[in-house]
Amino acid sequence: MKNLSFALALALVCISMFSCGEKSVITPLVEDFKITTFSPVSAFDASDITLFGENLDKDSIISVSFGDQTAEIISLSSDSLEVKVPRIAVGKYDISVKTKTKSFVYENKFEVLYRPFLDDLTQIKNYEFSVKGFKVSHRVQSSYISYPSGGGHSDTTLVDTAITKNYKNHFSLSVQNINTNQYKIIERYAAPYAPQKTAAYIVIDMINHKFITLKLDSYYYKQFGVSDGTVTEEYNFSLDLEDVGFQIGENDSVINVKLTKQDISSKLKNIFYDFHQEFHHSYRPTSSSYTDSYIKLLGINDDATIEIKFTK
Repeated sequence: MKNLSFALALALVCISMFSCGEKSVITPLVEDFKITTFSPVSAFDASDITLFGENLDKDSIISVSFGDQTAEIISLSSDSLEVKVPRIAVGKYDISVKTKTKSFVYENKFEVLYRPFLDDLTQIKNYEFSVKGFKVSHRVQSSYISYPSGGGHSDTTLVDTAITKNYKNHFSLSVQNINTNQYKIIERYAAPYAPQKTAAYIVIDMINHKFITLKLDSYYYKQFGVSDGTVTEEYNFSLDLEDVGFQIGENDSVINVKLTKQDISSKLKNIFYDFHQEFHHSYRPTSSSYTDSYIKLLGINDDATIEIKFTK
């Protein structure tokens, strides 16, 4: 029995001596990840804001959320985190930061502000648009020639338009809210007895910053004198677009749309133009006219664009 006790004691001593010969490994503690505040405390949706804290880059950040909507992370450093506010409705939201090991919620709520222009498009005072890089077939008709002969389709050609209209000088413009998120733009040319015309029909998705429907129907009329008479020009141009995203700019006073070839292919439903010019002689009972009409869209160039701007 004594021999057994001695053997056990000897074994414990040997194990202890062997263990003492090894170095203990201690894993250092990760510095505390802390959140403190954010700035600004209120802004429009889709704005950039900065979250502040300590050791923000020490623990892998998985997501930042405003309420239940995930924000885009723009940049990260040890003491700041820049994010883009999601496209969410007006109101106050908790900001939460989720890492691999923890979740944090800022003490104060962030407020998404009301956009006076976006939420009320009756403030639109002007709009302009341009279309470039379209291949179309068209017909030219004048007093002297019809091309192509017989009134058929012409060769492939490019029809580039760039229209900018100043309604303050030439048009009166009004916008009617005809239903929830639906608007109609009415224009009247400055000439006496000029008829009213629906210039645009809009169905807007304010949360996701897009036009569900955007139909523009522009009419331009001009008459001016020349050395031997007068010239009258009439121009009609229409676009029919669906599911088109837009950006808000210049202190919430401008709505911009810019489409490139890839966007145009999927979002353009219809396009039309018609231009008519007529020359009236002052001293002879004769006149000459010229008409150029779009017939069919044949293709879209790689550099094609559609740009639209609404301004309040």
